[in-house]
This record gives sequence, structure tokens and C-alpha cells, in this order.
Amino acid sequence: MGPKKVETKQEDELVSLEQVNDLLSKQKEMFTALLQQQQDNFQCFVKMILDSTNLRLDSLTREVQEIKTSIQFTQKEVDDIKISNANQADHSKALQADIIRICDSLLVLTDKVEYLEGQSRRKNLVIDGIKETPGETWMESEEKVKKIFSEKVQLQRDIEVKKEHIVLGNQRRENDPDP
Repeated sequence: MGPKKVETKQEDELVSLEQVNDLLSKQKEMFTALLQQQQDNFQCFVKMILDSTNLRLDSLTREVQEIKTSIQFTQKEVDDIKISNANQADHSKALQADIIRICDSLLVLTDKVEYLEGQSRRKNLVIDGIKETPGETWMESEEKVKKIFSEKVQLQRDIEVKKEHIVLGNQRRENDPDP
């Protein structure tokens, strides 16, 4: 009985070629499905990475474009400032030339005024030593001067006093009857 059982077990364990082909076929289908699923997962992963990379590249492109636009705007402002600065430098040089011309004219006018003042002083007389009484008016001072000319200098003409200055020590008073 022993040997019979061994034979039965061996027969049960024997697999036919058809069964192996079926098993291999099922295994092939399973591996094909797994490979397809792995390929789909890998494609999805690659697509996700590409989409993320594209979003980042688009964002970087926008930022670079904004920076480029900003640089162009800044460059235009710098160019405008350079032009304005050049215009202001030209204007400044023109103003300096005007100032020099005005200073030269002022010197010429100052010389003319000094000459005219010198000419006008040639007709002036300085009379020293006339005493002034306290509270004396300009009219009284003028009469004293006229009296000195008529009595001391013996000038018989009518004397015209256009302007008189009375100097008391370091103080000076002026009278200009022709305002």
C-alpha cells in the first residue's frame, strides 16, 4: 500500500503543459497590467513634475519680463535725468556768463557814479566854524550861511542853498529843501 500512495501523490502533483501555459498567460497578463499601471503612474508623475516646472518657468519668465520692463523704465529715467542735467549745466553756464556780464556792468556803473559824485562835489562849499544854537531850524541855518556870504565874503547876489549838512561832532543832519 505504501507504494501506491506515493504514485497518487506524484500524479496529483504533476501539472500539465496547458496548466503551465495558463498560469504563464495569467502571470503575463498580471505583469502587463502592473507594467501598464506603473507606466501610467510614471507618466502621471512626469506630467506632474513637468506641469510644476512649467508653472515655475512661467513665473520666472513673468518676473524676468517685469524686471526687464523696470530696467527699461529706469534706464529711460536715467537718460532723461542726463538730458536734464546737461540742460541745467548749459543754463548754469549761461547764468554764470550773465552774472559776470552784470558784475562788469556794475563795475562800470560804479565808476561812473563815483565820477559823477566827484563832479557834483566840485560845486560844493564847506563852511566850518558856524555855531549852531540849540533848537535851530534849517531855515535859520540857511539864513546864517547867506548872511556870512553877504557880510564876510561881500557877495551881493542872491545865494541859493540847495542842500545843507550840519555836522555836530560825529553827528550829521541833512536838509534838502527840494525833495
